Amino acid sequence: MISLLLLGIIWGQVLSQSSITIVVLSQKSELHDRLTNDLKKNVLTSIRSAGIKAKVLNTIDDFPNHIGSWTIFPILHSLYNNHQSEWYLFVEPETSVSLAGLASFISSEDPKHSSYFGFALQDTSPTIIHHFHGFDRQDDQMTYPDWSAGMLVSGALLKRIVEETEDKKHFSGFAIDPKHEFSRFLEENLSVKLQARNKIFCLFPESTCITQYKQYANSGNVCSYPVNDNNFYVAVKTFSEYHRTRLVVTKRTWANSVLHVDYISDIEDQFVPTITLGVENTNRGHCAKTFAILNHFYHNNAQNNFDWLIIADDDTLLSIPRLKKLLQCYNPKKKLIIGERYGYGFDHHGRSGYDYPTGGSGMVFSRTAVEEIVKGCSCPQADSPDDMILGMCAESKSIPLIHSPAFHQARHRDYSEDYIRKLLPISFHKLEEIDPYADYVNYLKDDSPITHTTTTTRHTEL
Repeated sequence: MISLLLLGIIWGQVLSQSSITIVVLSQKSELHDRLTNDLKKNVLTSIRSAGIKAKVLNTIDDFPNHIGSWTIFPILHSLYNNHQSEWYLFVEPETSVSLAGLASFISSEDPKHSSYFGFALQDTSPTIIHHFHGFDRQDDQMTYPDWSAGMLVSGALLKRIVEETEDKKHFSGFAIDPKHEFSRFLEENLSVKLQARNKIFCLFPESTCITQYKQYANSGNVCSYPVNDNNFYVAVKTFSEYHRTRLVVTKRTWANSVLHVDYISDIEDQFVPTITLGVENTNRGHCAKTFAILNHFYHNNAQNNFDWLIIADDDTLLSIPRLKKLLQCYNPKKKLIIGERYGYGFDHHGRSGYDYPTGGSGMVFSRTAVEEIVKGCSCPQADSPDDMILGMCAESKSIPLIHSPAFHQARHRDYSEDYIRKLLPISFHKLEEIDPYADYVNYLKDDSPITHTTTTTRHTEL
């Protein structure tokens, strides 16, 4: 009788436990494998003491055939159909999770309500990366979650998303900032807004955190691949019209510390100096110039044994010391492209589309990736969009595109202040309507204090 009574009590406790599925938005690299496995191990070892039913999935192993899983939408149908839970927590490999804290938080929330929680970001000015969305309603500015701090979604909300997208094929043309695009979809289609819990789902340390973002690239000796001034080569794409303007900024700021750098232009100019690779300038796309640089690196610089090729625009601002530190986390013998990741053509079932590296933020290629591209891909036209052609090539050659939030396709003022502050920036792009020297000193020098200024001026070009 006692045994049956105890069994009944235990069974009742199991039934009353909340269930949660944790989804790690991982990437294809040794670093992210290690971080993801550590996160999963820490969660699974704390399940019993936390009093919660939990399982951990990651996008690389559990959704391997879902293209664009990093934008979340392409995995949601499969997630809902195969892993039903009361709650879903989306995190990144750099996120730490307190399962006990999570159990306590969801015990006071109703999974039958359509709700989601996270660290709320907010734009401080109209920004091109968000298509200037939301600044026509000053009293009700949209907020959106930073997934690296964790985003908690109720089972009821996931069900509504799946139902809403059941008959829709493509959810957008471009995926630029998926965390913003996710929130905009929920607000416009389901009238659901983010519930901000910035001291619970944390970008920065708080005593009340149940999830927290960790800056792995700034955590000392976590990464150990050697990077020095002699094993990377920088190519700056430019045009004769900008030799006395943009290149002056480039050479006075970040490029003056680079040992191996060439300025690739349409003419040879001994005063810079620039070199030409026999490619005429185009008004857009620049595919021929980028592929000429890839070929130049592979064929002409073979004797230098560079591990990495870095391609930047002449209006890109970079921190070379921080980039070198980041590259210590990646094996140069693997085929890799590193930078800021965008996407195109994804659907709600993960069957179409591709990732591509944004050219303006700076693109980093391992030598083996360059070899694959040079031998197997080409430009359809000289003015084809180079970054998108590279993305399609990488997809066809199974070259992983590693995203780092330290790379930025736009200016610092085009991003949320907290998003910039969470991780030391490596790059920004575009020099219009800013003081590039001040921005470089304030944001990209090694001793830069991360501050933020705002503007209301619109910029109309990605």
